[in-house]
Amino acid sequence: MTQNADRDSLALARQTWRTLEPYHGAVYFSPEAAGQYAELGVDARTGYFASRAAALGAAPADLVIATFYNFNPQLVRRAIPAAWEAATPQRFTAARLTGIDATLRRVLGTDVSSPAIARAAELARTA
Repeated sequence: MTQNADRDSLALARQTWRTLEPYHGAVYFSPEAAGQYAELGVDARTGYFASRAAALGAAPADLVIATFYNFNPQLVRRAIPAAWEAATPQRFTAARLTGIDATLRRVLGTDVSSPAIARAAELARTA
């Protein structure tokens, strides 16, 4: 690759991250997500760790710490395995999806059902 192609690839990666990161953050940090985690009987921080770790099953704290390497291990240990006592990983996944659905409906309004959003979702699933 040429230096210009490398620079263009990096610029595209940064632009993609800046575009999509607000959606990623909303999955975990919106009031709707926190409300869903509260319905499972946990606080927002526990819901955050559990909803991210849910894809691993009822993983022990050490696995979650190793997977999410940039967090203080004590924060994770306070959340995991207590989260699995409150609800199953499947329920945390459902809570995350319900929370983000409600968040996007609030933020995007009627645009959430637009052809452009449907196309973006189709492309995301393909990617």
